[in-house]
Amino acid sequence: MLCSVLEQRNRRSYIMEKVKAQKRNGELDFFKLLFCIVVISFHSGYFIQSENGYFKGGSIAVDFFFVVSGVMMARNAAKKAYEENLGIDTFEFMKKKILRFMPDIYVAWVIAFVVKHWHFVSWKQVVKDLFASIWELLFLTNTGIVGYSPNDASYLSNDATWYISAMILSMLLLWPLLRKYKENFFYIIAPLMICFLLGYSYQKFPSLRRPMKWQGLCLRSMIRGTMEICMGCLSFRMAEFMKKISFNNVAKTLLFFVSWMGYGGVIWYSYSHTGSKADWILLMILWLSVTITCSEQSIVMPLFSHKLFSWFGSFSFSLYLGHGFWAKEMRNLFPQMGEGRMLILYVILAVVTGLFIQYTSLGLRKFWKVKGEAVKRIFIE
Repeated sequence: MLCSVLEQRNRRSYIMEKVKAQKRNGELDFFKLLFCIVVISFHSGYFIQSENGYFKGGSIAVDFFFVVSGVMMARNAAKKAYEENLGIDTFEFMKKKILRFMPDIYVAWVIAFVVKHWHFVSWKQVVKDLFASIWELLFLTNTGIVGYSPNDASYLSNDATWYISAMILSMLLLWPLLRKYKENFFYIIAPLMICFLLGYSYQKFPSLRRPMKWQGLCLRSMIRGTMEICMGCLSFRMAEFMKKISFNNVAKTLLFFVSWMGYGGVIWYSYSHTGSKADWILLMILWLSVTITCSEQSIVMPLFSHKLFSWFGSFSFSLYLGHGFWAKEMRNLFPQMGEGRMLILYVILAVVTGLFIQYTSLGLRKFWKVKGEAVKRIFIE
């Protein structure tokens, strides 16, 4: 029994050391940007009327981001020293997670709010929308409380930002289980949750889309997010085991083809197919591809070592935040413009806005790092 305990400790120590030594996964960062582009193309459907559409099923890209979020959560758990008090441990993780992207989200929200109110009606409406935005600003939209989102045209859903709320709330549920039960989470809890949620969602949902649909106890997004973050946790664990295997070039080439054909197949299918029961198959394909990518065993992995790909990964989040409100307002802002020119302008606005969000947020972080203590002293003795 003592040998078993020591073996488990040695295994955890090995994983922690490997994780701490890891750099950013350039190949994964590349696919973050690629799937972000898929989402942007999908949302162009708000102003583009085309027979074939523009990525009719492009929202499947969000499932990729959920799985990757699960990988990142498990990775953080592996490299972070355990805090004996589970409540404090969870609070510290969630605080760090939220603070990591809080400037970006709030900068994007301000821009979106201004763009959505360019046709100023009355101060009364502006104030009403401002107060109704409280749920989005507190990341609580996926509790089921519906408010106003500048990234959507109505009070019914948050097309561009619902993912953030669902991710935070799902992690708030899963992190304590991951930290308290450790290996049992990977071998028992996560697999069981995945199996039950896969089955439940398949029986109850026509597809994995329409995240803000109320299911009686919670929104569909919460079931989707919890299930897929669990899948990401297992991807992390399987990838760590794969890293210990000395694959030859033949195997690495095969892994490359399997993962890239998986990504490519999902993107190709989503171009002309809307949500359906096929979504669950697409999800499993994404899961497999993400696991291979995170194992860093693909033969093309060295090609993604350039720091440009790391920038792709960080920029993809700002780009994701900075496009949705443009998609909803293009026809209102440019009613006389042709669809082709409107699409080009939409892409330009999304990229420029994404760059502005990214570097403004970076500047705010640097300011707080230098002046944060001085600002605190204004209010705290």
